[in-house]
Amino acid sequence: MEAHRGQFKIVPAGSGVVLEGTTWYHHDMWPQWYWGPLTDQIIHKIHERVLSHIKSTAEHEGRP
Repeated sequence: MEAHRGQFKIVPAGSGVVLEGTTWYHHDMWPQWYWGPLTDQIIHKIHERVLSHIKSTAEHEGRP
């Protein structure tokens, strides 16, 4: 699996904002029907972990 590009974007949502993560990647693993969903799940878990860390840091910023 090779990641080409990634980004995190702040998007307005109602009275707040949402932080979205996107990664562009490809893989040459076969069979595609098996590895495609699995690599999507791996990328999703990475985004989830990073976004959770950002959320935790932002919510606790300024607290002792």
